[in-house]
Amino acid sequence: KPKPDLTSDPKGAALTGNSVTLTCALNVQSAGWKFYWIKDRNNKLETETHSYTITSVSVYDREKPKLTMRVNPQSSIYTGDRVTLSCDLQSTGWTFHWYDTQQSRHLISGDPQSNTLSVTVSNEGQTTYYCKARRGNYQSDYSNVATITVREKPKPELTSDLKGAALTGNPVTLTCRLKLQSAGWKFYWIKDTESNETETKTFHFFINSVSDSDGGQYRCRAGRANPVYYTHYSDALWVHVTDESPPVSLIISPSRTQHFIADSLSLSCEDQRDSTGWTVRGYTHSERIFTQFDCSSVSGSTCNISSLSTSHTGVYWCQSVSGGRSHSLNITVHNGDVILVSPVHPVTEGNPLTLCCLYRNTKISDSGADFYKDDSVLQKQTTGEMTISSVSKSDEGFYHCKHPERGESPKSWVSVRVSASGWSGIIMGLILALMVVILMILLILLLCYKKKKGVEYQTAAVNQPTDGDNFYENIDVRTTAGANNMIHSHIGTGEREHSDGDNIYENIDIRTTDDSVAGANNMIHSYMGTREKKLNAGANNMIYSQIGTREKKHN
Repeated sequence: KPKPDLTSDPKGAALTGNSVTLTCALNVQSAGWKFYWIKDRNNKLETETHSYTITSVSVYDREKPKLTMRVNPQSSIYTGDRVTLSCDLQSTGWTFHWYDTQQSRHLISGDPQSNTLSVTVSNEGQTTYYCKARRGNYQSDYSNVATITVREKPKPELTSDLKGAALTGNPVTLTCRLKLQSAGWKFYWIKDTESNETETKTFHFFINSVSDSDGGQYRCRAGRANPVYYTHYSDALWVHVTDESPPVSLIISPSRTQHFIADSLSLSCEDQRDSTGWTVRGYTHSERIFTQFDCSSVSGSTCNISSLSTSHTGVYWCQSVSGGRSHSLNITVHNGDVILVSPVHPVTEGNPLTLCCLYRNTKISDSGADFYKDDSVLQKQTTGEMTISSVSKSDEGFYHCKHPERGESPKSWVSVRVSASGWSGIIMGLILALMVVILMILLILLLCYKKKKGVEYQTAAVNQPTDGDNFYENIDVRTTAGANNMIHSHIGTGEREHSDGDNIYENIDIRTTDDSVAGANNMIHSYMGTREKKLNAGANNMIYSQIGTREKKHN
């Protein structure tokens, strides 16, 4: 039974008033067929030809178009997110109108002829959208409704793997955790002293070797989509850094930083007081995820790994339940033939440093090896071993060794620690330098004082009275005079220029006793003060100035 093919000319929507020709084509070539045209299963029209023409199309000649409303995304939507509404229609030339049932509003579109609209959701809860289309005086029915559920903008929680202060040189891991499980988030980290955020694809932020400058206040947030939609910032988290010696140490056996695959390794936590309560922790550089170790043998705080693999390469430390932490140590597991034997712990300044090049656990001694520091050749040794007799901070760096035929080792960091005596020497040197400066200042002050006193002494010597002068100043007498007694007391000299034989008395205050007591020729000089005067030279000049007498009666 044949099935005809119905086509329209023009294709698509027809404008009101235009003509439309419908064609019902059969693949059979026989004649005598009549054609029947049906609209809405009601009216039936018969024609002798396979075409039917509507000379002037009206709105009643077709059904209203059906619209389909879609929202993207449909889930995991948060306040502040942008969603895209789509009003799908098969024909063109329409303008679209958008509605939001939660707000009971007509949404405004920048381009009314676009069948998509992006909106920002601001309210928590369920929101329903729908649309309709209009062309000229003709409009469609409303579309289906699309419902989304909007959640409050999330706020991540920022935590640290440490419960206390971070030791200098140890790793620190910060975790920015969201309660929701959706994917596609990136994480952004910012420190109080920095203006730019650091982006990570995971919710972990690693500080491989913490220093004093890493201390401070950290916050994080998450973001996704383009343009990026951000969550709230987390609460601030303080990272405290200290260089105090930890109470516990991680001991590695064999004591070296590099190991061959399939070797065994022992990690133990040793505390000066009590090693119980400490466990070995670490993370690998490849995965950058903390790994809880499955030790083949556990004894107290010791973890034994029977067969190493490259996945064991990483940073290890001891940690207690209370958050205490040891200094971290690097371990490298090498899938090769040559490794470098270097100290696990920092070398104290002034001590010797010995490095050894191993070939499959045997020291290379037949043809020797080259030793490198920071990728520069340091020594060529035929023994496969090199020694620095007395290390200093300048010897700190990355070391590795190389054999011309057997390969080269990975790099290992050698750390040099300043000795306590070295610090004491520095402090003592500073104290001695300070004392020398103080002594020099005191010596300069003493010399200045001596110089000043010398000038005063020379001035006094120049102004001394010449021979024959009698000079009395500030004479104060408090005694009872007897016969022919002359008493001078508290005599001071001052600057004078006078001639030989001058006798100068000025501001003389004389106190005498009762006449019955004072005898003839009794003279008492009291408080003789002098003033600077220039006297002409003359022989035996006698000057008395402002002489006053007071008579007093004494018992």
